[in-house]
Formats: sequence, structure tokens, C-alpha cells
Amino acid sequence: MWRQVCTSDNGWVIARRPLLEAEELGRAAGPGLAFAEGEGRLLRPGDADARRQFQALVDQCPDRLDTLPGDFTFVRLRAGGAATAVRSAGGRAPVYYHASSARTVVTTRFGAIAELAPAHLGLDPLANACLLSTVPAFPDGRAPIHETFLLPAGHYVVLGAHGRRVTQYWDPLRRFVPLPSPRSALEHIQHLRSQLLRYLERELDPNGGNLLLLSGGVDSSILAVLSRHSLNRPLMTLSLVPPDGHPARLGEVSLINRLGDRLGVEHRWFFGTELDHLESALVAAPDSGFHFFHFMLALVPQLRRERAIRVVLGGDFADDLFGGPQLLPAWAAHAPAGSLLLRDRLPVGRRDWARWAKHRARKWTGNPQLALPPPLSAVFAPAVRLEHAEWAEATKGRLVSDERPFHHLAALLAQRDWVVTAWEASAAVGVHRALPFLSREAIELAAVLHPVEHFGPGTKKALRAAAGEIPPKFLERHEKLHWSALGEPDPLVPWGRNIPEGLGFLVNPQLIECPPPYVRRSERSSLELLMLFADRLNRRRAQADLRSAD
Repeated sequence: MWRQVCTSDNGWVIARRPLLEAEELGRAAGPGLAFAEGEGRLLRPGDADARRQFQALVDQCPDRLDTLPGDFTFVRLRAGGAATAVRSAGGRAPVYYHASSARTVVTTRFGAIAELAPAHLGLDPLANACLLSTVPAFPDGRAPIHETFLLPAGHYVVLGAHGRRVTQYWDPLRRFVPLPSPRSALEHIQHLRSQLLRYLERELDPNGGNLLLLSGGVDSSILAVLSRHSLNRPLMTLSLVPPDGHPARLGEVSLINRLGDRLGVEHRWFFGTELDHLESALVAAPDSGFHFFHFMLALVPQLRRERAIRVVLGGDFADDLFGGPQLLPAWAAHAPAGSLLLRDRLPVGRRDWARWAKHRARKWTGNPQLALPPPLSAVFAPAVRLEHAEWAEATKGRLVSDERPFHHLAALLAQRDWVVTAWEASAAVGVHRALPFLSREAIELAAVLHPVEHFGPGTKKALRAAAGEIPPKFLERHEKLHWSALGEPDPLVPWGRNIPEGLGFLVNPQLIECPPPYVRRSERSSLELLMLFADRLNRRRAQADLRSAD
């Protein structure tokens, strides 16, 4: 996370990262290198030969970066404005870039792009609309400002006088994944457990300040048990629970408290899911230079008045990789017929027979059901909605034409760049974001798991088995009951506000010409976040202009 500015030996202006690790980035990485993550795995202090070999690999054979261990995000700087920027396989740290004849900017914080990219570049309509949709996305790598881009995870980009060249160096998906034997299934479970423990041991602070976003569901409960019981790391928890008076509130709070008591969690916070309060928290969140979507991270400044918080841990992406409901179509398309013989071994129950037949037929007709971007809301301009529909259709075409068997995992991985919003929000509130299920090791393991290893009976079979010591009552419950309060019908709420004319290219013209007295709650949230982002962007650019004038 870049802050203080310094000048490198080869003409670049680079930055340093004093968050958690206080070393100066320029000195620690050596001439011509700037790391955001993974430096400790790749380079040993004082080993000049290893450093030269590493730089030679990046300069001459970047396609072989997948031979290096773990996740790494860095920029290799060369004289004359040329650079190679590399984003990790997991993708936790983003890499944004803008390249023109006048200036090249590479950064892990979008605010720097906003300040350093040419001022005449306006908002990219499709990119902003995609980021404000149900599943945030960067269409074809486009970032919120024209001619600025996000490098996809597992890719590198070469920037120079002749433009940009983006190349994938890492791909976890296989052309064939066999049905597991009992022995291989057990090995996968043991591998998953050990991989999670290694990640948590590396990322959590042994001295405290670790905050777990605990829903009480399987994923976050497993992380609580591994962090406290297996590693003895100090832990605090933050949970969103039903509002006061909701019939499910007492049960949710009680379950989370029982788990916390058993593990010796040092402090717990509970916040009700009143939508108005959550939306207010987002509006009041610090300016990240980006869209801020994360309710729970928006609460961190308030929690810091009571406790020091340095690391925020969450179970994000476990559903997508390790047997959440979105992988049921993959089970149905690839499970052998024998999987249907015993009803008590089915993922859900008798409905799985019809699900199996439906998705098997879709597989053979070349029309698999995939997790694809949902249509845009009518709050956006018709031209933007049309462009979005064309992009979604092209995305589906690329996924379906992929000859590898598990289109479902490919589609989910293609939509994981919501993690960028978590990075930006974490940086804005000054915490380190730990994502155990989004590491390179976790994704590579998920890519060798056959769908039958995730289901039957129930969901997340391998992940539950990897938990080890967690009591069954925390594994067999229905997950995240309180979130049903956030999924209720989208009500009409008061609006009547004037939208800046400068957003006319992005927002439905009817909302600008005649602001309606009421809109849907989801539409109001999108409009408020868009106007807030545009206003903060304009102020950030104005401040940058003043600094340049001085």
C-alpha cells in the first residue's frame, strides 16, 4: 500500500509501504523493484545473486513466473519508462496502470491513478456500472477512469513506449480432473487443513489486533477454530446479526457467543442489519479513492476506539471454491449416476435427482449454467445497459468455448475481482486484509478437487472435514440466517434528489430530467455511491492540481 514518495535510480518515481511492515520499500526491494506482497518468499536480504537471477527471470522469461512460489505482486522498473508489473495468482493486491506517451502510472491504490492520470480522462461508464452492480466486476480489465486498467490476477503487463502487452503467466484449471479415490480425497482434506494453517500462521499477528468477520457460518467458524484452537492467535470478532426484535437475533447471537466462549475470543462486537444504518456507514466511510462497499470494514474506525485492530480476517470466496451452493451445477454436471442411489448421500435431498438430470442435459448440449454478471439496473443509461449485456454475452461465449471440463470454476474465478474493493477499503481504514480462501495455494487445491468431493451429504464436505476440532453443531447448522433480512423484496424509498448533469452519460436520463420521488432501495444505494465517488474524485483531482501548481 503505497505512501511516501521517493525517486528511484532509473528515473521512476516509486513509493513505500509502511503498513504493518515498516521497512522502506525502495531500500528493501533494491534498485528497480517495488513489491506489494510476496517479497519475503522470493528474495532474501543481502543475497545479491538471487536478486540478479530474479530480475533476469522477470526481464527475459516472464512467462515462467509460475515457477516461483506463492503469491507475489511487484513492479520491475527499467530506465526510460519501461516496466513489467506482475499481479499475484490470488489477486489480493490490485495493480492499476495507465500508459500514454506523456506518462506511465502503476499503482496498487486507485487514488494515485485519479491524481496522476491526465485530468481530461473522464469516468468509464461501463466500468463504473459494473462496479455498482450486484457482483462488482472490471469488464475486460477496465477501471473506473477512461484509459486506466486493472491487471487480472495471475497476469503480467509489459509497459513501454510501444504501448502495453498483457499476458497470463498462471492458470490453475486442468483439462482433466479424475474422480477421487478414498486415499486421494483424504489427502486433499489434509492438504486443505495444512494450507489454511500455514496461511493463518503467516498472516495473523501473534501479539493481537486480529479481527475475524464472523457470520457464525461454516467458513468463518472454521477460521475461528484454526486461529484460536490450533494456532493460539489472539482473536476478536465482528458479526452482523438480525435487528433488535427480529425472531432470529437471539439464536444467532447465542450461537456466536457459544463458539467465542469455547475458543476464548477476547472481544466480540454485534451490529444489527438495519439497512439504513449500514448504508449510512458506507457514506461515512473514509475516502479510499475508490468505491467503498464493505459494511463491516466501514465499522472498523468505530471499533478502534475500543481495541487496536491491525489485521481483518474473513472467509470470503470459500463458497466459490469449496462447495457453496453456486457449485451445485458443477456437481450435477459431473457426478456419476451412482452418486444418486443413496438419498442420504445427496447434497440437498430428492431435488438433486432433477438437478442432476437438468445440468447433465445442459452440459451435453453445450449450454452449462454459469455464474455470470447479472443484468444492470434500469438506473443506468440504456446505452450502458446494452454494452453491459454484450460484454456479459461475450464473457459467456469465452467460458463455454473453453475445452476444460469445469466451466463453473472458471466463471467464478473470472468474477473474483471484487477482492479489489476489499483491498481499497482495508487500505482506507488502515488494516491488513487476510483472505485464506483466496490464496494461490487454495485456488490450486480447489482446481484439483472433483465436484463430488464438495457434496453429499450436505455442502462443503471437504472443508468441513478439514476443520478437525470444530464441534458438529457449528458445522451442521443452516448458515447465515440473518442475511435473509438483506434479501427481502426491494422496497420503494424516498429520493427526489438532483443528479449532477456530468453523470448524464452513465445514469438513466429520466432520473436527471425529472427526479422521481421514490426509487428502489438498491437503486438509491447505487446512485448515492456513484455521486459520492464522482464528488470525491473531483476533489482529489483539484487537490492534486493545487499541489502541482505549488
